[in-house]
Amino acid sequence: MHYNFFRYYEPDAGRFVNQDPIGLQGGENLYQFTPNIQNWVDFLGLRRSYAGKQKRIRALATDKSQHRFVRGWVQNEIRRVETRKSLSKTTKLSLRLPPSFDLAHWRGYESKKGFSYTFTCLLTRILHRLQHKKDNDGRRQPLRASKKCGGKSEQEIRDSRK
Repeated sequence: MHYNFFRYYEPDAGRFVNQDPIGLQGGENLYQFTPNIQNWVDFLGLRRSYAGKQKRIRALATDKSQHRFVRGWVQNEIRRVETRKSLSKTTKLSLRLPPSFDLAHWRGYESKKGFSYTFTCLLTRILHRLQHKKDNDGRRQPLRASKKCGGKSEQEIRDSRK
């Protein structure tokens, strides 16, 4: 028997010993492995990823190009998260952006095209939504259309923000 995400799996029988915790949403048989494992795989890598978002928000705390209130907000968020973690209130806390602000990907560097949060800047939510509307969610922009990176690699951009 193997423990696999909240329940035990019996490989000889080819099924779980316990019922599926999500109930009938996983299928009619509450003990099956999965009806089709291909439905649960993102083999093209098109699913949105939040990898690097927290690191990018932390970088805003010392970014001199940001407004003073943004740097102060992020520094306060860092203190809030560290205090809550030290008090063992919860283990899964994340940094929040100031109200009505988003991390917007540069044009041509959208997350749908596989770019990380390294290629983002802070924008108001209204401008960010307008950018998506104008660009048809990045479909109208050619790959790497933004001039913001200046031909630098992802590592060089990260190093320049330290």
